[in-house]
Amino acid sequence: MAIYLVDYENVYIDGLTGLETLTKQDEVVIFYTQNRCGLTFELHRRLISCRASLQLMEVTAISTRKNTVKNALDLQLSMYIGYLIGKRPHVPLYIISKDTDFDLDLTFFTQYLQQNDTSLTICATIEDAINGVAQPNTSRFLKETEAEAEPSVQQIQPIVPAKQKKNGAVVVFPKALQASVRELLETDDPKVVNRICAILTTSEDLLTLNNLLSRYYHDGKQVKTIYHKLKPSFALLRSEALPQ
Repeated sequence: MAIYLVDYENVYIDGLTGLETLTKQDEVVIFYTQNRCGLTFELHRRLISCRASLQLMEVTAISTRKNTVKNALDLQLSMYIGYLIGKRPHVPLYIISKDTDFDLDLTFFTQYLQQNDTSLTICATIEDAINGVAQPNTSRFLKETEAEAEPSVQQIQPIVPAKQKKNGAVVVFPKALQASVRELLETDDPKVVNRICAILTTSEDLLTLNNLLSRYYHDGKQVKTIYHKLKPSFALLRSEALPQ
């Protein structure tokens, strides 16, 4: 048995991949807004064929402030997590989202709330949750990256393919990736190179890349400049970050 909390505003229909494989003992709670609530025939078919207990929670936010709806969904989903942890601590919880803001929930949970058999995991789809494929905790990842950065060596202990780990030693980012970042951004600053390498390693798509840049660079103009320098070479940079 497990409970899947879906950030539908973020993952949309793709996040429900694996819905049909759940059992009657599982529960799915879909948080959605009027911004993105389209019910297609395909989605309707998947919902009615779902054997798990299904609950729809509409998030409402009446305000003219920027990002109010997005923040409202994140906050209300986070509040529901706290409710479930207190009421049903032995049931595994999965946040289905690619939103890096939930990394903070995971970090706080790990530091203060995790005990006995309680568990909280962030995954991109329900199928990933079933298969144990978790999203990397980007907040902790970048924090550790910058803590390890040195003028001459960009070192980190990231969530990376196992083949990159050698006897548990500290892993360096691939030289090709570091070289590409230096060339594209025209910088030799090791901290900048290390941070961008970390962001690229955890960015599965351009939307995540933009979100992470916005999160760690609070200057909109700077974010736009870096993003447009990286965007044309994104596929290459990802292949260099996660070599097969």
